[in-house]
Amino acid sequence: MAAKRDRIINYISSLPAGARVSVRNLARELDVSEGTAYKAIKYAEELRLVETRQRAGTVRLADAAPQEKRVLTIACELGRLGLSVLAGEEFIDAPIGRVVVGDGSLEQFKDNIASAGQNALCLVGDRPDLLFFAASHGVNIIVTCGTQPGEALLATACSHGACVLSSTQDSSAVLNLLRADMKNDYQAEEDEAAGKWMRLPPYLYYNDIVADWYSTYKPVFSLGSKCAVVDDDMRICGLVDAARALASAPSSKISSLYSAGSQIFSFDEATPMDEIARRMISGETSVAYITRGGALCGIVTANDVLRYYQYNPAAGTGRKHAVLEKLSENEQRCVYSICLGESEVSSTDMLMEIVSMAAKNYCLERYGEGVAFISGTFYAASAPAPCEMMVSCQLRRSTDSGLIIELEMFDEADVYARCILTAAVGGNER
Repeated sequence: MAAKRDRIINYISSLPAGARVSVRNLARELDVSEGTAYKAIKYAEELRLVETRQRAGTVRLADAAPQEKRVLTIACELGRLGLSVLAGEEFIDAPIGRVVVGDGSLEQFKDNIASAGQNALCLVGDRPDLLFFAASHGVNIIVTCGTQPGEALLATACSHGACVLSSTQDSSAVLNLLRADMKNDYQAEEDEAAGKWMRLPPYLYYNDIVADWYSTYKPVFSLGSKCAVVDDDMRICGLVDAARALASAPSSKISSLYSAGSQIFSFDEATPMDEIARRMISGETSVAYITRGGALCGIVTANDVLRYYQYNPAAGTGRKHAVLEKLSENEQRCVYSICLGESEVSSTDMLMEIVSMAAKNYCLERYGEGVAFISGTFYAASAPAPCEMMVSCQLRRSTDSGLIIELEMFDEADVYARCILTAAVGGNER
């Protein structure tokens, strides 16, 4: 049956656009039963080879015009995936071929690399054996889960013409984002969900001691940061802040350092990023904890929200009101105007979207398409009243570490939001 169906499909494919296709003619021409011809026509409809129209019957469709295949490079993905270059920056313009996930034995990994062909890209966590094999064979690597490879491995990668990048997300999250971009197949509901943008969370167990905090969390802490504490079922019990951990004896119990009643910004992995951004701004927090079935599975930081607004095509598409008009500009500063209605300012929901839009416009006009925001700090005072607002964008500094851009959203009465962004231009930080 499959062979007959394929023969019918090949015959239909050879017909000119507009030709009539009928069950009776196919059965007669190809000496098959009418049932087989009918099923083949239905399959041809799924393949978009034919279309059934009222009063015209089934006709052959014109072949779609071939589209130029977009070449996806490592440099294209730096900002969208929140990657940092550890070594081999001169090789980041290499195209991305087959993606290999290093989660099995070394022998399996070798076989996968051998079959991947040119321009393979490896996603590897804390596996020194796999990392060294990839580096020594000139394979580009994204080191996941925040793993820090040694200087020897970085030098090996450079000497073999490979670049090494770092991601705080796990291999599964990075792979999902890569696949979406390779297929150019963004599904709005999925790509707006926190599960697509979260990072691997640092956490402690309730029965750990402060010495465990030092070994697990100290390398990535800041004095204002907090670490989630979970029970045996990975449910969040509370938060431990860095200042209190540093002030406690190494043998102190973690359970004595947090208050069970402390406010925790926790969301299910299916929660839209717009909602998380709104809550983070109104709650003046830089981290949201993401759960799956009540268990901790990730975190979303302010930088992750920034990446979402810049790189997710579905972000904000339902908002018809966010229209910026340029009021004035000079070499360093540009001021935009935006009118907000009463239904749009009942909360701080709009603030991050508006300043993100203004930042995109500002950078697009001055630096073109190759701008990627790599970090940001957001401040919000209160929700504005319905009125005409202004958003100013100003270049504060251009250094080797990046473009530093300051944005403010204000009216004559008050400043409602402020944002400091660091941007990379053309894949290279300036």
